[in-house]
Amino acid sequence: MKTWTSGQWIIFAGLIVLIYSILTNFFHDYSKAGKLTYYGIVAVVIVVYFVYKSKRADDVHIHHYTITMILLAFTGY
Repeated sequence: MKTWTSGQWIIFAGLIVLIYSILTNFFHDYSKAGKLTYYGIVAVVIVVYFVYKSKRADDVHIHHYTITMILLAFTGY
């Protein structure tokens, strides 16, 4: 691992807290709206698709913008 400065560790910790709070909010809101099962199924299908594609190819990787587009699809409700 890189040698990070204390400022970089603070930013990293802040991002972890932000991501955790966003995911917690999503789970709470989707559960309350009755859509958590639907979004869970979609998430499993996406993961299975990429695992399947990676088994049949030599070089499969997901770019950061692809991950962001997938995550944006989960914020639509």
